[in-house]
Amino acid sequence: MVVCVNCGMAVACLYETFTSSHRLINCPKCGQFADKYVEYTKTLICLDFMLQKPQVFRHLIFNRLEYADRGLQPTVWRLLLLLVVFEVYIKLFLMEQRKQTGDIWSEYAFALLRATIETSIYHSFVMLSLYVIKTRHYAIFKYNYVSVALAISSLAKLFLLLMVIWRFPQTETGIVVWLMTVSANVQALSVLCDLRPNICLLIVILGRFLTNAIGDSLYLQDYPMPLGYMWLDVQTLFRNATASQGRSRP
Repeated sequence: MVVCVNCGMAVACLYETFTSSHRLINCPKCGQFADKYVEYTKTLICLDFMLQKPQVFRHLIFNRLEYADRGLQPTVWRLLLLLVVFEVYIKLFLMEQRKQTGDIWSEYAFALLRATIETSIYHSFVMLSLYVIKTRHYAIFKYNYVSVALAISSLAKLFLLLMVIWRFPQTETGIVVWLMTVSANVQALSVLCDLRPNICLLIVILGRFLTNAIGDSLYLQDYPMPLGYMWLDVQTLFRNATASQGRSRP
């Protein structure tokens, strides 16, 4: 199943192939090219992803991957594995920065367990929330595409690599990337489910807080606060901003 990236209407195909070229198909509903990203380079697609345009999310979710009636495509499984491994690295990095590391293999096992549990809980919570909402609107809804949308939109987390490469401030960079990921999740769910962004934002925020709360229960001795390392980063940022204002005053 492929859709028009502009209006979301299902179309038969995205382009017609000729002997030495192809021609993009116009959407019968909106009259625009069904998927302009067919001719875009990966760099331009990445730029539109960073700008979080709804069209690029429709392209990546519906038109880029092969249709799966059940389960997830192998590409999505590999993407989820990459995100879990990256989340493990970030957790170990933050623990090292706060000097909370012990035996490296034990810490890695706990970080891997926590990242896997958090990812599973987050996806399950979003699916359950959409089930409660969407059963009133759709007779058939493919819940496997919820994981596809969340996995693709969570690629914004990889921008945290810039913090390691160029030594950006840890707190500010972490919060900016976290906000980018939340915003991308909201945009992807809004495109997938045709819901208002404020409803998707509520689902994502509740899912994130629930995920952090349950994940933090595995590290009660290290994280006495209920919202985990993200809350610690917010507190650190607030204290730094307050201290800077205090120094600037005569």
